[in-house]
Amino acid sequence: MAASAGGGAVRALSQKEQDIQMMLAADVHLGTKNCDFQMERYVFKRRTDGIYIINLGKTWDKLQLAARVIVAIENPQDIIVQSARPYGQRAVLKFAQYTGAHAIAGRHTPDWGAAPAPVPTGDGWDQTVAPVPVDGTVPPVVAPTGWESAAQPTAQGWE
Repeated sequence: MAASAGGGAVRALSQKEQDIQMMLAADVHLGTKNCDFQMERYVFKRRTDGIYIINLGKTWDKLQLAARVIVAIENPQDIIVQSARPYGQRAVLKFAQYTGAHAIAGRHTPDWGAAPAPVPTGDGWDQTVAPVPVDGTVPPVVAPTGWESAAQPTAQGWE
């Protein structure tokens, strides 16, 4: 609960404010010492030790967008989540566990982009679907500050 400035009345935090409080508690706002130019618009400021502070309002908006995209997919098994970095692998596995998506935790097979890639279908993995780009042409919705290709989805397409 938070007290308002006028008269000390107590009001409940909005869902967005509650979510941002939880993100603060989990240190989601702490970036890295590197910041790619495409991520600069999501940075609030830089600490004296060089760590970038991420704007959690913009992070929350991107998470809402990602949630809308994910819920629009009828079959959760058609979703693949991936993290090659150690600090993202647990999150990928947990997300897949709770949503029914497929997780790729760790490195993926490098030649997936050269041949038809296995794509999840309702009955298993379809081996005949178009190749999955592995060159960074399909950027993530949420990325760390140092990620080189952090284009973000918008209503008009990828920024």
